[in-house]
Amino acid sequence: MAVPTFLSKLLLGAAAIAGCSCLQGCQNKTLLAAGPAPPLLPAPPLPPLPPLPPLPPLPSIAPLPTVPLPAPPAPALGAAGASPRLIVRNACPTLDIWIASSGNVPAPRNVRIAPNAEYKYHIPDAGLSSTRFWPKLWCDASGQSCALGSSGGDGQDCPKNG
Repeated sequence: MAVPTFLSKLLLGAAAIAGCSCLQGCQNKTLLAAGPAPPLLPAPPLPPLPPLPPLPPLPSIAPLPTVPLPAPPAPALGAAGASPRLIVRNACPTLDIWIASSGNVPAPRNVRIAPNAEYKYHIPDAGLSSTRFWPKLWCDASGQSCALGSSGGDGQDCPKNG
């Protein structure tokens, strides 16, 4: 059976790439020297892929009703279950400082602390998972319009100059 010409060239080229010598013919058996490889044949084109089926529609889910949660009651200062667990001291000998707190702290939003004085925050023993405190300086008599520390948060102003 005769080998088609392109196939024999392909086989001889592969053998040459591998550095092999090949025999030619069935009767003659002459040795061929390894030479440059013939050009490789291009791969046959692949058939196009079928289109993907459309996605099924998403099920409609009714929105959950929104129920406002009641705010936990703030314990009164010195009440049972609240103890002075945060004490802020003003170590500045000449300057009043103000301490602001978030709205869930059972204390005034702005507390003035005179030089060398302190303020005790009565923090509930349970029910207060997080809170914030921050210092303010050079404020007016109500703890607002501060040159440093005004935030615009709960019970705080935000002066037009920042």
